[in-house]
Amino acid sequence: MKMNRWMMLAVLSFAGCASATGAREADPNAAILSHYGDPVEVIAPESATAGQPFTVAIRTYGGGCIRQGTTDVSVRGRTADLRPRDTRAEAAGAVCTADLRLFRHEASVRIDEPGRATLRVHGVRVDRGGDPEPLVITRTVTVR
Repeated sequence: MKMNRWMMLAVLSFAGCASATGAREADPNAAILSHYGDPVEVIAPESATAGQPFTVAIRTYGGGCIRQGTTDVSVRGRTADLRPRDTRAEAAGAVCTADLRLFRHEASVRIDEPGRATLRVHGVRVDRGGDPEPLVITRTVTVR
């Protein structure tokens, strides 16, 4: 059991490091959407009313030195980009625990154009033995 805690600590600490592609350098606070194969959770309504806001819920993984942050939303036409961000301790000598926490980000989205809308949730995936990899989860919403 101790080995699992140390491995978890290493993963959570490493999640803030840059990947070989440099993608993480551009967004060091991108939230972990997929953690060691645990389920990805993005909850959005099947339909919405044009011009009326609706809520999208996103589960992210943190703990240790990772705390829940904010979610940025940008909408262009019928495409919404959601970027949940979780903060990482940056202080020298910060002590990080080996706990795993689930965070629930909620974002308000408003699509003004009727039709089929696409929601893109941007974050990272963390799996055994690898660097965090960029991950985009998509959902569709019918806007009436």
